[in-house]
Amino acid sequence: KEGKNQVTAIVWRYSDGTYLEDQDMWFFSGIYRDVYLYAEPKVTIRDFYIRSDFDQDLKDANISLSLQLNNWQEARKVLVKASIPELGLEMGGEYLKVEKLEHIEFTSLVKEPLKWSHEQANLYTILLEWEFDKKTYYKSFRFGFRKIEIRENVIYLNGKRLIIKGVNRHDFDPEHGWAVPPERYKEDIEIMKSLNINSIRTSHYPNDPRLYELCDEYGILVMDEADLESHGVRRILPLSDPLWTAACVDRMERMVLRDRNHSCIVFWSLGNEAGKGDSFIQMRRAAEKLDKTRLF
Repeated sequence: KEGKNQVTAIVWRYSDGTYLEDQDMWFFSGIYRDVYLYAEPKVTIRDFYIRSDFDQDLKDANISLSLQLNNWQEARKVLVKASIPELGLEMGGEYLKVEKLEHIEFTSLVKEPLKWSHEQANLYTILLEWEFDKKTYYKSFRFGFRKIEIRENVIYLNGKRLIIKGVNRHDFDPEHGWAVPPERYKEDIEIMKSLNINSIRTSHYPNDPRLYELCDEYGILVMDEADLESHGVRRILPLSDPLWTAACVDRMERMVLRDRNHSCIVFWSLGNEAGKGDSFIQMRRAAEKLDKTRLF
């Protein structure tokens, strides 16, 4: 609002959620990842989700791009476009009277895109544009075309058998604890690449977004793991107790929604050392509603 504003961040050191965050790791209190404010126009692309599927010859790919437009004012006429500049590909359309919420789906055939893998991390820029009230706004992200599948219990990436040479990695720095500096992420990835490591499991929680951006760029396969480990009480909770199901599902949904556009992610993990039960069935079902392109 106009004038002075107060923004307050409240950090709870312990809560009932602490029982779901009992990972084997160093525990420190406080805020150790970025907290930031950003401004959006009154009509904005609030969410986007892209996926692709190759033909049988792994030559041409069909892409689907879902956009969610939010409008925080009266209905507006909005022109929306999506493009891949490197390929000269453009998708777009005019939508009259975008009210509070609008979902848009673009599809297109891409001829012979370069494939993304841990050996050749080919990325394309996806440019999103929307125009209203004679102003144009932009968002962009990077995307790699690749196909993951299982045939007779063997994992294939782009039609080739995938051999995983991976590590479990905590999002931790020897000098700064959980506040990992940007240069450390790059150093970690470069060391892994030099040692022929091609995969990371984010044990045992989603990592800082910087990690996934670098894994996209360098070619590191990722198992993205939900922030769920009940550890010493895993024979007590969450199990199939409905008191805990919503918290488990929420952790899974937020991870998938945040990270599902990263080509490096080939697995979703429901967590670690948290026992068994219906909570995990519900987590998987919720995740599959948001993304069906990965293995679990």
